[in-house]
Amino acid sequence: MSKIEQKTSLVGILVIFDNFPTRESLQQIISSGISKICLVNNYEDKRLNTEEFKDLINKEIFIVNNFNKGGLAGAYNKAKIFISENLKETTHILYLDDDSQFLDLKAFLQNRLTKNEILNRDYLILGPRYRDSRTKMLGRLVLLSRFWFKVFSPSKSGIYETSFIINSFSIWSKKALDKIGDHDESLAIDHIDTDFCMRARKLSIPIMVNNNVTFEHTIGKRVQYSFLGFKLQSSGHSFARRKLIARNTRILMFRYGLRDIGFFFLCATRILYEFFS
Repeated sequence: MSKIEQKTSLVGILVIFDNFPTRESLQQIISSGISKICLVNNYEDKRLNTEEFKDLINKEIFIVNNFNKGGLAGAYNKAKIFISENLKETTHILYLDDDSQFLDLKAFLQNRLTKNEILNRDYLILGPRYRDSRTKMLGRLVLLSRFWFKVFSPSKSGIYETSFIINSFSIWSKKALDKIGDHDESLAIDHIDTDFCMRARKLSIPIMVNNNVTFEHTIGKRVQYSFLGFKLQSSGHSFARRKLIARNTRILMFRYGLRDIGFFFLCATRILYEFFS
């Protein structure tokens, strides 16, 4: 047994809403190096059909029914309550998204830098770089300052500090999550990760990206385009989804942006980007 396996217990949270996982995809997650999976049913009106992997239930996989109460935020909160009450040995939680390529997970968890950060930080927030499945563009990092923000795309290997990280494939130590609190269910879906990152910032908990590892992730139906010499990508979301993104962005820009002016400008830029893209 490796040192990381002796000292840590990493539990994954996978919320099911549109794409039902196959036995193969669940086994890819389990074999990547995590202890267990908390599978949250977020369908509004039905229970999960677990026949394909019934032998794994209550061993490697635990089912939690949320029925979309409070959206994705509600599902995460329900899962964390279940983990706290039933999987007390858990030291770290890994958020997973059914729009991600699970084959990439093992490379992230087994990476030397990832293991080192897990072992040496009590308050850990860490993820790999994501690459959009459609445009193949790498997600850029953002660093906030009090009055402005910096967007950059690191080209060298190593661990980079950032101000934001997407939910999928992100590892959070249980100590960090307990300190930050519950996800905001009033936001439902979009920017619940942004809200959590801003709350981590207020608590001076660093957020990091392991640039040695990338994973494929689908966000909407993005399309790459060029504008004034810059390579950009449209969100590809429906009008209703873009409306929700703009609403939540507006909520957060006034929740945090009056104290962190840089975040206010970042949110304003994001709203304009969604509109023009």
